[in-house]
Amino acid sequence: MNKKGFVWVLLALVAFLWGISFLAIKIALDYCEPMELLAVRWPIAALIFIVLIATGVLKVNLKGKPIWKLGLLALIQPCLYAIFEILGVKYTTTSEASVFLSLVPVMIIILSAIFLKEHYSKKIKMAVFIALLGVVIITVFGPDFSLSGDNRGYLFLLFTITSGASYNLIVKQLDKEFSSIEMSLAMCVSGAICFNIISLIQGNGIHPYTLLFTDINFAMPTLFLGI
Repeated sequence: MNKKGFVWVLLALVAFLWGISFLAIKIALDYCEPMELLAVRWPIAALIFIVLIATGVLKVNLKGKPIWKLGLLALIQPCLYAIFEILGVKYTTTSEASVFLSLVPVMIIILSAIFLKEHYSKKIKMAVFIALLGVVIITVFGPDFSLSGDNRGYLFLLFTITSGASYNLIVKQLDKEFSSIEMSLAMCVSGAICFNIISLIQGNGIHPYTLLFTDINFAMPTLFLGI
């Protein structure tokens, strides 16, 4: 397989895993509150990163780099994005969330044109439209499609696609200063800290961690999301 073909395979795999993550969130939320799931999900990801860095598998060098920019990135993703996403999924159906989140590429084009003055070719616009239309058709005409009618969920999903698109724009600006590993590490660590503080303030204590080690039905989707 040539390099281009390999890239397309990876993109398809990412899209598949991203779609499955909504189902995993739905399953996990049957056993805990949204902030509890976030509080245990992101420490798993952060711990994996820390172990890989400590063992030399991954390399990180933040010396002399503008850390505040990483902080801005981490605030949007995962802090704002994950909160909006999990609340959106909670108050809507999985099929509705899939349709809404397929709008992220459209929002990226809109925000790029407004803030970065970027212009996309008609072919790219058409490709995005066809992909979006495909998701809508498959989802809406699927046997399990349903509408929740909960405006809170729709609003949270709108915030989700906006923060997701904003994240992509910021990454494009930071990829010359930071490696993808450094940006991912910052997001995982910030998520672990942010969501555990919020969860503790809510009075959840160690409940989500207790669930992780005592309930396999909660542990499996949570480990999938974290890893």
